[in-house]
Amino acid sequence: KSDWLSRLAYEVRETVASIPELHINASQVSVKAPDDMIFNEGHEVIAWVTGLFITPERTSAVHDALAYKVGELIHKLIQEDRGGLTHYFTADPLIEVFVVPFDRRAGGFYTNKP
Repeated sequence: KSDWLSRLAYEVRETVASIPELHINASQVSVKAPDDMIFNEGHEVIAWVTGLFITPERTSAVHDALAYKVGELIHKLIQEDRGGLTHYFTADPLIEVFVVPFDRRAGGFYTNKP
């Protein structure tokens, strides 16, 4: 299972970084893939993309494209059975991806790296 999650994390980083309007690279993408992302005995997989600061370039269309790309990636990885994980999922689970933008003016943020 950990090999599959490692592959998922790598490919999610690359997928997110491939969207030019986000202006980020793969090393700036953190991926958490907890066991509880799989719901309802493998019938559902839910992913959240959070921490994307609101900028003029990051429109709802960009967020929709990001959600679509991440969702399709998860679907592809499940169908390809990377790491032998299909026994964790039904044949065609519901996959949902939520993109939750972050407004620096309304929420707290800290980094020790500019």
